[in-house]
Amino acid sequence: MKCIKKSFIHFIILVIIFSLVQSSNLQTVFAQESSESEAESVVESADPLFEDLAGSEEIAQEESNQPPISESKLNLLKEFPFESIVGFSWPLYSERPLNEIYTESSAKVGAIYTGKTAANQEPTTYKVIANGFFISADGYFLTTYHRMKDVFDERNLIDSTIELKLQTHHSLKLIDLTLVKSDPEGDLIIFQADLDQLGLSEVPFVEFSQFSPTLGQPVFGIGFPDILAVEGGLYPGFITEIGTTEVLDSGYGLTKIVSSGLIPSTANGCLIVNSGGQAIGISSTGGIRSISDRYSIFYTSNQIVNRLDYLLSGDAEQSMVWTGMTLLSDSDYARLVQTFDLPNGCFVTDVFIDGPAYVSDIRKDDIILSVNDQTINSGSEFRELLINHQMDDALEIKIYRPNLDKEYVRTLYLDFK
Repeated sequence: MKCIKKSFIHFIILVIIFSLVQSSNLQTVFAQESSESEAESVVESADPLFEDLAGSEEIAQEESNQPPISESKLNLLKEFPFESIVGFSWPLYSERPLNEIYTESSAKVGAIYTGKTAANQEPTTYKVIANGFFISADGYFLTTYHRMKDVFDERNLIDSTIELKLQTHHSLKLIDLTLVKSDPEGDLIIFQADLDQLGLSEVPFVEFSQFSPTLGQPVFGIGFPDILAVEGGLYPGFITEIGTTEVLDSGYGLTKIVSSGLIPSTANGCLIVNSGGQAIGISSTGGIRSISDRYSIFYTSNQIVNRLDYLLSGDAEQSMVWTGMTLLSDSDYARLVQTFDLPNGCFVTDVFIDGPAYVSDIRKDDIILSVNDQTINSGSEFRELLINHQMDDALEIKIYRPNLDKEYVRTLYLDFK
């Protein structure tokens, strides 16, 4: 009996030992399978998504190795926030912060108001018609003619029913303006501001700098803020087009520069400065060719200074015959001749309403071929011929009209301007 019990106990012990051994083997197998599964998972994780993430980390690491943007660069971006839109590096052009330029120039600009008057009555309301700026310490104030042409009568004097006033940053008060010189052909007007009404004997004024326009140059219009604005009148843009030159009877050349700056019509006549704050021009009437194609134009300082010297020197008072038209410069017309196979002569770029050329049915884009049977090869020849003529002289002019491909003979009666 004892022998049987011992045998049974030995059997139970063997069964327990065998069970423990089997359990240990299973755990080892499962552990191996788990390790293989994790390894496969790691291999499978190397898909494109994870590769992109890894690449991003490498790029970020490379970018972190790049030098940080300087504080001056960040300040420039704040001063000129549309740098990224136009795609050029503003630091290459910038000389001074824009707010500094505006502050310096704002004391020299002003807004011109117009008001209708009735007999023996004060004007009831005034409205802004144009901007402008001082060009002398004693109060000479410059603006453009085309924006203000409606305030003039047939004698080219201020309409007696209209009052003109000026507002500047020196005072909220409107002060009187007196006409000094109007120049419809040169698109300029000079006024005298009544500084006594401001209690001033002199004011800061604009001194023009020499300027040669090139495409892409940043330019800024600086005008007077709107009546409902505390500050304003800053119009940034870039030179997008350099126009041809139109030449007057006096030989004065007028070149229009096109800017992407959007200058309101009531701010025409405002000062144009470059990125260093130097005065380089005056804005004139712009336009909208399409909804997405807006622009403004300005005249450069060089031609303004030449014209002001002419107007203020007394030369403008000397008798000179007037044709009532402007001609394309000789060099610009030479290019047109080569492109479109046009005849030699002088090209009419503009005709003034009610002027001699207008009355004689000479039109814009006509080409003058001869005067009194004398062949004309250029605008310079035509102007030299005028020197020998006087008011009321009749000139027989042969013209070519390109759009009709026909020649006509017109009689031009000269006048004085």
